[in-house]
Amino acid sequence: AKNISTSKGSDATGQIRKRGSVISPSVSTDEYRYFNGSAAQFSYQNITLTGFYSKRKLPANIDTNGVVTSFYTSGIYRTENDLLRRNSLMEKVVGGKIDFSVDVLKTISFNFVNVSYEKQLKPTLFDLSGKKSISAGSLSWEILIYGLTTFGEAASNDGDRFSKVIGVIFPVTKSFGISYQHRAYTKGYTSPFARPFGERENVGDGELGNYLGVKLQNENTIFNSYVDLYKLPSTSNGFGIVGKDLMAHMQQSISKQLDFIFQIRNKTKSQIEIRFADDERNQINYRVAYIFKATSHFSLSQRFEFVKVSYNPSRYNEEGFLTFVEGKYRNNKNGISLKARCIIFDTQSYDSRLYQYESDIAGNFANPPIYGKGIRWYLVAGYEFIEGFQFSFKYSETKKLDEVVLGSGDDEIQGNLDNQIALQLDFEF
Repeated sequence: AKNISTSKGSDATGQIRKRGSVISPSVSTDEYRYFNGSAAQFSYQNITLTGFYSKRKLPANIDTNGVVTSFYTSGIYRTENDLLRRNSLMEKVVGGKIDFSVDVLKTISFNFVNVSYEKQLKPTLFDLSGKKSISAGSLSWEILIYGLTTFGEAASNDGDRFSKVIGVIFPVTKSFGISYQHRAYTKGYTSPFARPFGERENVGDGELGNYLGVKLQNENTIFNSYVDLYKLPSTSNGFGIVGKDLMAHMQQSISKQLDFIFQIRNKTKSQIEIRFADDERNQINYRVAYIFKATSHFSLSQRFEFVKVSYNPSRYNEEGFLTFVEGKYRNNKNGISLKARCIIFDTQSYDSRLYQYESDIAGNFANPPIYGKGIRWYLVAGYEFIEGFQFSFKYSETKKLDEVVLGSGDDEIQGNLDNQIALQLDFEF
């Protein structure tokens, strides 16, 4: 439940292999996706047994028939309806795994999880086939032979609706490596906590894909590139989607203090669900950035990114631009960390939006879509005043120049300025 990311990054060879953290006490990245219970691990010779149990109450939206229509994940309770959502659904999770280590280079694992809810869930959340619980089991492996790493997993729900992923990572030389992954996620396969590598976040929506990545590096240059070809069954009509994702990323070290980054990414989809029937959506992003490490405590970075979205044969086009400047300061001796970023953006609509991962308070992250025309800035501060006691703070402002109202409903803001503040105190014993 800790790992919620499925997006593709710049590590072309390593990102296809997902590894769980086994037992790792952690704060939730969004105060919602976490387990609340106990876990234990036992080892004997070449066998390791891990088990866990979690029981917690979730906030949810429930209709008049007692059916859960959606989970409520914002963590904000401002109105009477918000309070009714709180602790309205009980979730129980039990699971475990058995690892067989043939030797230090070969591991085979059997994995199992059962999730049950006290109320019926709407099929669009998880397809439980009319039941209130679902079980998933899998066989996974990781084998290293002559430097070649092969890995994979085959999973199913109660012996039905199989999904699988297999991959290979091959470091041909010290400076050159390649990787390949094949994934086949069956539509309807349900695993509420699965976040496998792929184009879609929800594995139950189905996906068939083939990925090839390469990595070259020398003393001063790192080059990554991949191509990902995939097919997606539609979630709303009888038409599927065929897509292609290509990326090339280069990081060049000019000196010990200065790095330049260049990236180009092109995504194409036969997207009949967005604007025009039978249109093909093409998106290309160009990115240039630098990182300057002024001292051991302070660094400065800047990014420029341009996006162009086009539809063929309708010839509809959009463009967008984003740039930011960021300064970071960290001193482990005095326990102080500071991060400040200013972003300027200009896109024609949400369709030409841009993303940039943001720093946040401890245990959290942010990757908001940036669209419209405006300025955003934020400040993140952390202070460990006593060993094991850490205070973190974030303040952010977003001003959209062409808007007079932001948001809607309970989130509506009169004016074009959205500012937020977050405070957190962590205790570690």
